Amino acid sequence: MEIQKLILKFRYHILDALLLVSTIFTILFFAPRFLTVLDYFWPLFFSTSLFLAVIFLFVKDSASYPTDNFILKPTKELLNYVAADHLPEPPLDNHNNTD
Repeated sequence: MEIQKLILKFRYHILDALLLVSTIFTILFFAPRFLTVLDYFWPLFFSTSLFLAVIFLFVKDSASYPTDNFILKPTKELLNYVAADHLPEPPLDNHNNTD
């Protein structure tokens, strides 16, 4: 009787453990092996690593500007326009005046 009470008390824990074990077993049994996935996706991994290496080299090379204020004037104007709190007022529409 004591065992049945414990089993009923921990029934959800036991079901969760069985579900976890069956899920892990199913994934290990039906999932493809790591080398199969690596064999299929190696061009993607290789091209991505080359792309990241090129970006790293460009960033490393372009980080040696003489001052921190090295922003081109058109870029600064664009940033000021985007960061502005207000936009210029649109022109008044005089075509629909009934005066």
